[in-house]
Amino acid sequence: MASDELLQYKLPRDYKPGTDRISKIVVKNQFTIDLITTSLLSVSTGTYAAGDNAFIDGSECDILYLPRSADLANLPPS
Repeated sequence: MASDELLQYKLPRDYKPGTDRISKIVVKNQFTIDLITTSLLSVSTGTYAAGDNAFIDGSECDILYLPRSADLANLPPS
């Protein structure tokens, strides 16, 4: 690619930052959730599940893990 072509190159929409679909699918997988939460929080498997990452005010987070049971309310969101 010539230098002037490089300056005019546009990255396809599917590859732009923030469209990391594969990583978002992986971190919502229950095996991955259990791996992360058991390692960091020393809780049993199945304690956390992926929550909705979009908020009422329009903001979003990358991933949100919430305790599955209201009995576990003393556990933090991760």
